[in-house]
Amino acid sequence: MADFPMEMDTFFICFSRKGPIWTGEPSPELEERQKRHVEYLGKLRADGKTIVSGPVEDPTGNLRGVTIFKTATIEEAKALIAQDPHVKIGHLVAEIMPWWVGKGYLQGKED
Repeated sequence: MADFPMEMDTFFICFSRKGPIWTGEPSPELEERQKRHVEYLGKLRADGKTIVSGPVEDPTGNLRGVTIFKTATIEEAKALIAQDPHVKIGHLVAEIMPWWVGKGYLQGKED
């Protein structure tokens, strides 16, 4: 980690992008997998592994969502996102990197 003038907390930011088998065409399979995707992300939040997840509006359409992980290591975050139903089959691909935030700025608690 770079030298910062203040104490920092480490999180892992995950960018979910269109994968090799991406399709935006509605289908019963996609609808069911989307339901499982949302449930899985909800479970990660309930288990304290993520702070927040949600879709984004990317002008290019390639970036589909962002998740902030609160895990001990980047490897743990990668292992968890690899189990996402959309990621497992290649509908989405995930890119994860460390993200540093001023200590105490982001506690993962709702207002």
